[in-house]
Amino acid sequence: MKLFSIDGPVYKFLSRLWDILRLDLCFVIGALPAAAYFICANLENVPLPVSVLVLLFSGFFIGASATASFVITLKMAAETEGYIFKPFIKAYKENFLKGGAIGSIHVLLIQAAFLSFQIFNATEDGNTYFLIMAILCTVMAVFAFIYAYPLTARYENTIPGTLKNSLRISVRYIGRTLLAVIIVALLIAVFSWNSTLIFIGLLIAPGTIFLAISGIVNYIFADIERKNKEE
Repeated sequence: MKLFSIDGPVYKFLSRLWDILRLDLCFVIGALPAAAYFICANLENVPLPVSVLVLLFSGFFIGASATASFVITLKMAAETEGYIFKPFIKAYKENFLKGGAIGSIHVLLIQAAFLSFQIFNATEDGNTYFLIMAILCTVMAVFAFIYAYPLTARYENTIPGTLKNSLRISVRYIGRTLLAVIIVALLIAVFSWNSTLIFIGLLIAPGTIFLAISGIVNYIFADIERKNKEE
């Protein structure tokens, strides 16, 4: 039957699922040093400078691993990928410093948003300044995740240039940016629904989210490249 043939939808689905499982394994191994943050967070009397350093250290490895994952999923979305492990290792090495630096900035934004929300909720009357800071940090952190890692994975640029382009793209393609945010939020909600889906999420959630974002980002990159050629 064509349904179960090598060109059928069942085979393609299982093949893609297998690719995502392998990619998730690579991502987790690449980001494994980030476990130091969760260990540090459960310890008492950890000095603030140490906590900040551990946070930056954790974000660095998450960023490097996420960038390498996007190198793979951008190709997956364009249906031009081949192997998983060797290309991931190659991309991890090539983007280690830039992807890691962006990851550190990313986790700082997330932490700043979290602390600002906490301070806002802790005050009796609330301080609008901290609420604004929390919202701004959250928005920047979301946009950085959607565009900064794929930009690093695909193009050569400085870190400030990558972050600037990330914000420009997020505004220029605001509709697709919001679509990506909604899709990611829905995927997180689904994988957090119950214990069974949480277990499944541990296996495929990162790769699924990276792939979903890559499908949207590929269109944007192609559109930008086309317009630059026309100009």
